[in-house]
Amino acid sequence: MRIGLEISSLAFPLSGIQVYINNVVRSLLRTDTANQYFLTTKLKQYLRLRAYGASPSWPRHFDVFHGFDGFLPRLVRAGLKSAIVHDVLYLKNRDYHTEEQRKRLLKKLDSLIRRADIIISPSLATKDDLSDMFPPERIFVVPEGCSEAFRPMPEAAVKSFRQGLGAGRYMLFVGVFQRRKNIERLLDAFRIIKKESPDLKLVMVTSYFGYGSREVMQKISEMKDDILLKVGVEQEELISLYNGAEVFLFPSLAEGFGLPVLEAMACGTPVVTSRLSAMPETGGDAVAYCDPYDAGDIAATALDVLNNDSRRRDLRRLGMCRAAAFSWTESAKKLLSVWEESLAMPR
Repeated sequence: MRIGLEISSLAFPLSGIQVYINNVVRSLLRTDTANQYFLTTKLKQYLRLRAYGASPSWPRHFDVFHGFDGFLPRLVRAGLKSAIVHDVLYLKNRDYHTEEQRKRLLKKLDSLIRRADIIISPSLATKDDLSDMFPPERIFVVPEGCSEAFRPMPEAAVKSFRQGLGAGRYMLFVGVFQRRKNIERLLDAFRIIKKESPDLKLVMVTSYFGYGSREVMQKISEMKDDILLKVGVEQEELISLYNGAEVFLFPSLAEGFGLPVLEAMACGTPVVTSRLSAMPETGGDAVAYCDPYDAGDIAATALDVLNNDSRRRDLRRLGMCRAAAFSWTESAKKLLSVWEESLAMPR
């Protein structure tokens, strides 16, 4: 088959979407030698992506054309038009985006729904959100994966990293700064935790400051002696940060999948997260759940994990076992299988 992959979003700041595209594309190219792949991009992203092998033009016809971030070019011709929709959280809560952002995303979704033959979803939660707008039988769930590089490090290496970081004992948050990440309540919870564990620090890793980040940065400035903010870290450092953390704190209000939860579990780090949207699908019974709307409950759940060695050992064991079930190779294989099955179905 001739398969076109639209990868324009790789040109944007690193987030879960870019991690997803990069790993699935690489896995497809590495494991599938039977088909011919063409990487395509919008013209304005071409200069940033040509080193990746992308082209602003494409053959006149594909057997399959797949948009990796909910985008399908208007003029592309293909036997099967497929696209992934990572989430439609802008439909559920107007507070997560500016009105301008929301209108742009709605326009993009409307265009996709009219052009796509099938839609790929990373979770059942996202599929459910889409089912009122697109035939459920043509929405296929393909979970995200986790790189094998995310794994527990030797104890000596973790100790050395912590000393170099200079943060002592710390909890960790990883994610873009947006309102749906619930960072303000996370910071309120951290204030409560500090009263019982005054030596504890909070390390926050982000790659993008989105809508609502101004309020978050104001709070961080008020707690600057206890918070270490890191922007745009490389994968190697991120793995070390997961390994060094006492707890990974991720009380998000809404996620399309929740990739940081999976990465933390793979590194053997106990996870505290919410039981909303896709998080239970990703975390299963291997994480500690909190009420994300209650800073006191976030703090109490984190302290329970921090102060209970048996609980920490259980979460570490369960988390690594859970994470082992997800891989980018399996994500790519399942995506290819969906394409092959869909081509054979009447439309």
